[in-house]
Amino acid sequence: MTDFVLTNVREIDKMILEGNYPNVSDFIGKLNVTDRTARRYLKFMKETLYLPLEYDSHKKGYFYKNTNRTLKSFFEENPNYSFQDIDENEREQKRKELLDILISNVTSKGLACETVSKEI
Repeated sequence: MTDFVLTNVREIDKMILEGNYPNVSDFIGKLNVTDRTARRYLKFMKETLYLPLEYDSHKKGYFYKNTNRTLKSFFEENPNYSFQDIDENEREQKRKELLDILISNVTSKGLACETVSKEI
């Protein structure tokens, strides 16, 4: 499940960076999640990762107010969560730390997704 969450947050970031002003419906379609889950991801990105997400009411979609502050820049500014140039054990530990943050701020509030297996 944690890889699932991280993958979805990265996908939202990618969609926003493409500059097409994706909206919640776009996220739902691409990620196969509910409206509520898509909104939780956005809230997590904005309030926990401090990404400058904004909604343009005219274009009816999301964008980064400052494109220098993205998910990639979060990883660059927080080297404790970087997965590059570290040994495999340290990489796994850093990955777990980041995923714990994701779990506590997104999935612990209830992940509503039909594609998540029951064992999770």
